[in-house]
Amino acid sequence: MIPESDRSSLGGHAADQLRGIVRRIEVIEDKTRGLDAEKGTLYAEARACGFDRQTIRKLISRRRNKDRGLDVKAETLLDKYEAVMITDAG
Repeated sequence: MIPESDRSSLGGHAADQLRGIVRRIEVIEDKTRGLDAEKGTLYAEARACGFDRQTIRKLISRRRNKDRGLDVKAETLLDKYEAVMITDAG
């Protein structure tokens, strides 16, 4: 964080850097909003086809975790815990 005393003296190279960083962040935020809108459209399409949104989200999460190489044992354990909770609820 830039100290209060230095904020008014931002100029030259530092000011150019700040403007560049802010503009790049704004571009990324715009792209993110566009991608979020596309994702919403896809979830609506899935729902229209009769698929459950939450289940699709969980599937995507699991696939992402596998892509990241997360522990398969953890997923297996999660499955066991879920099975216990399902039988407990019945």
